[in-house]
Amino acid sequence: MDVGTLLVGILRGSLALFIVMNPVGNLLVFVGLTPEVSAEERRRIFTTAGLVGIVLLIVFSLLGRAVLAVFHIQLDSFRIAGGILLLALALRLVLGSGTLELEKDHIGIVPLAFPLLVGPGAITTCIVLLGEKGGGPLVALGSAVVAGIIALAILRSSATVLALLGTRGASILNHLMGMLLAAIAVQFMVTGITGLFPSIRH
Repeated sequence: MDVGTLLVGILRGSLALFIVMNPVGNLLVFVGLTPEVSAEERRRIFTTAGLVGIVLLIVFSLLGRAVLAVFHIQLDSFRIAGGILLLALALRLVLGSGTLELEKDHIGIVPLAFPLLVGPGAITTCIVLLGEKGGGPLVALGSAVVAGIIALAILRSSATVLALLGTRGASILNHLMGMLLAAIAVQFMVTGITGLFPSIRH
């Protein structure tokens, strides 16, 4: 593969991953999940989420199919599991105190990095890039790194988003994001279930 083809492949792959990861939209979700966290702590949590996201993308861009094959896991099973996790968190937001009682060291990994930032869609995209004609490990790896770095940069701009929202806006967003998370969770599970049981669609 010549350099030009490689760069074009990475550009296309990075764009596809960026769209699937949706860091701009997820930034609002992330802010909604951490309403009472200090700006410095939030920046650290979001940095953790971005870095873990990059690592996950790299792992799945190179070993995605092998990892799933070793554990005999289907992508639709990932979708259902991710949906259940997100639904549990959403219910705590909507019906509970409005905040997540999670370890700050862990929230950057679950649910922020996985399954919100790097979920079934991103994993599938990485695996497709790896096996696509004209793609391969270099394109998949390059796309994962580029998309991950851009997502990390966006997440680290959370202070600007919060400044625009204000305290009351952040509080309202917190509850709205609970509803959004619930909808995302249900969609994850519906897609996973219909993928595992195609007859349900008819």
